[in-house]
Amino acid sequence: MSGAEATFGSGPFLALAERHRASSRRATLAQILMSKLSSTRRGAAPPSVSRLAILVATFWLFLPGVGFCQVAEQPTSPSATATLTVGTKEAPPFAMKTPSGEWEGISIDLWRRIADELGLKYQFKEESLPGLLKGSADGSLDAAVGALTITAEREQRFDFSQPFYETGLSIAVHKEHMNWWSVIQSIFSKNLLLGVLGLLGVLMTVGTILWLLERRKNHHFDGGLAGFFSGLLWSATTAAGHPHHKAPNTIAGELLAIAWMLTSVLLISTFTALIASALTTTQLRGTIHGVDDLRSVRVGTVNGSEAGDYLHGQRINFRPFTDLNSGLAALKDRQIDAFVYDRPLLAWQITRNFPDSLQLLQPVFDKQTYGIAMPTGSKLREAIDRVILSETRSDWWEKTTFRYIGESPGHRAEPPSEVALFGHRHH
Repeated sequence: MSGAEATFGSGPFLALAERHRASSRRATLAQILMSKLSSTRRGAAPPSVSRLAILVATFWLFLPGVGFCQVAEQPTSPSATATLTVGTKEAPPFAMKTPSGEWEGISIDLWRRIADELGLKYQFKEESLPGLLKGSADGSLDAAVGALTITAEREQRFDFSQPFYETGLSIAVHKEHMNWWSVIQSIFSKNLLLGVLGLLGVLMTVGTILWLLERRKNHHFDGGLAGFFSGLLWSATTAAGHPHHKAPNTIAGELLAIAWMLTSVLLISTFTALIASALTTTQLRGTIHGVDDLRSVRVGTVNGSEAGDYLHGQRINFRPFTDLNSGLAALKDRQIDAFVYDRPLLAWQITRNFPDSLQLLQPVFDKQTYGIAMPTGSKLREAIDRVILSETRSDWWEKTTFRYIGESPGHRAEPPSEVALFGHRHH
């Protein structure tokens, strides 16, 4: 089957039918015309009526014939001769640009396979993600290939081919290297050190006040430096809940002791909470196991992506990035704690550019499929669908996916029913 026949199905047969109907109509009208001429000669009809009938018959004889001939003579597959504009963007391993400027990848190789099968001429045009979506919607692109997720919202703006790859979202986090130095850095953070200094300051203040009150009337706190340190020791042990055996004797000292016992309970509780908060914050990256953990950490994703729509729907705040590389670089620099995006794209970039600093968590969520985008009503869609269904179940597809991502195509999308493929638009 040629590319034209694959694209337009029974187009040649429709043209032959139109020619046959046009010939039959011309023959019928010719008989009517001859009959009117004969009637005119015999005087069977008024001249004005006969002339009018002859003019009408002549008009319908030639004008529709020309129209039908024009329909029949139109090429059955304009896209087979025109050069298609195919949009794409870098999304390794599905679409990548080589140093020489050539495009390659899983989606690119699949499109080339489709074009060869259908005899299509095309040229690639690099676009951003918003550019691919806009071009598919307004028809400035004949097709868009890459890692485009099929969604209901996008299907309202343009058409998609049958899905050729099934995947989902995953979470990338920082790879922690546990060693004593990193533990010390985690414990002695700036906020924690400020808390310790503040506590010591309060202990010294209370101890000094007690020493000043008791040094002249209590031999436990008399003297110079020794009495001063006795006041500090009493302040620390009282705050810890173990009062020192050296107790104050003056009324002012006893009132201070009562106030300090009550205040120290609140102070120690606050200090304990500060330590727990500091330790928890520094270990958050090691406690991210799934989507539920993302609500308490700093999350990033690519702006305008399906991952962003998912996070928004889950009410998870996130920081948008222009592309995947900038987001992973921010994760490496600890500007964010987790990055959410399509799993195969994350796996490719981490393996090649961040193997020692980042890791990909196992859970896969928000299942999604990739397809080829086309303007609504594109005559290429059915032909492309047939090739996709055939090629994604071939040995060629298995070798192609293994060559790029090192795995058999276990993630290929399941085939839809024949009704879904050829009877209705799919979502």
